[in-house]
Amino acid sequence: MEGYADFLMAPEFQDIMAAVKDSALVYLAVTQAGGLALIVYDNDEITPVWLPELTEDSLEHTLNSMEPPDTGYLRAYYDWLRHPKEDSYHQQWLTRLEKTTQLLWHQVMGPLIQALPKQATVTLIPVGRLALLPFHAAWTEDNNTPTGKRYALDALTINYAPNARSLTQARKVAHRVTADRLLAVDEPKPVTNDKGEALPLPSSEYEVQCVVEKFAQSHIFKHEAATRQAILDNLADYTVLHFSCHGSANLEKPLESALIMANNEPLTVKDFLDLRLNGVRLATLSACETGIPGLELPDEVVNLPAGLLQAGVAGVVASLWSVSDRSTALLMTKFYHTVTTLWEEQGTQASIAPALQAAQCWLRDATKTELQAWVNQLGLTPAQRMQFRVFFHTMPERPFSAPFYWAAFSAISQ
Repeated sequence: MEGYADFLMAPEFQDIMAAVKDSALVYLAVTQAGGLALIVYDNDEITPVWLPELTEDSLEHTLNSMEPPDTGYLRAYYDWLRHPKEDSYHQQWLTRLEKTTQLLWHQVMGPLIQALPKQATVTLIPVGRLALLPFHAAWTEDNNTPTGKRYALDALTINYAPNARSLTQARKVAHRVTADRLLAVDEPKPVTNDKGEALPLPSSEYEVQCVVEKFAQSHIFKHEAATRQAILDNLADYTVLHFSCHGSANLEKPLESALIMANNEPLTVKDFLDLRLNGVRLATLSACETGIPGLELPDEVVNLPAGLLQAGVAGVVASLWSVSDRSTALLMTKFYHTVTTLWEEQGTQASIAPALQAAQCWLRDATKTELQAWVNQLGLTPAQRMQFRVFFHTMPERPFSAPFYWAAFSAISQ
């Protein structure tokens, strides 16, 4: 595709400088001797920030430690996936997510925030296995906030990119396309696990219903109609793509990471690499594990967002872990409300990162009363509103304050 032939090649300095517009680029790398953040500004200034406690050994321990109770981030996550119905494994993953994101503040984001202007907008380019981690959810204690924690997302507007060249191409697309035609995928069926058990997404219907209301033209591929081939045949005809479905990451064979369509048909990274989607402003992958990179290439990010960006999509929203169906639906309704308002005011070239940031901070800090008030505005059926009311009754005052609920998704590229 024109402009994308060198998408995954190492960028030259002029490529990097072309990508520095409205936000600093921050490369994050780790070595045996320590970590390094390189901040690139639009005046050709490059500022190094040394991260001495981020070493290859510390990263390996953070991700893969087998020493209980200090089980690694990845190990705890995949233990939970293997035992999804056992609460102890879920709690272990939640605990590990909290500890890992606290460590990310200490090792990476705290020093980086000190080196950047206040409330800066940045594009993070994590190298290698660092791309597995949610840097926007890094936190430190702060009793002046609703959650008692100050997150990196409170200090910075954070965007991610696989490399500088992809960001430059994405901005070109964002400046010339509209965002008025929506293709939505709503809970493909049948989809089963390896035991043949159905995997329902009870919140998918009203999530998609609320998203569709934001666009003048839309088409929904629902349940049995959401086949792999039907989606492939229609993607290029729309400017916004929303997938509410299941997803699966393959760390060892990242080209096989996929969105799961009807009849368990995978829509893979490789499928996207074979497409031309340079009229698409946004692809939202409202599914599990859609942003997890493979480990096959140590210095390149290969995942579903990278495949979509190379196909020509300007911006992607994707997840780093298996997400909560209900909280994700609420996050998506707020995100689309915010991003469509932003585009109406500033044009579709405006970055998606501030809209996702606002939606995540809202979901994190919202009380049960505030969440119910939002639900009541969404045009849901009385039965759907009642389901939320019953659910909120059983939850703490801020039901989704834990990073597990709000921090899985990240804004990628433009």
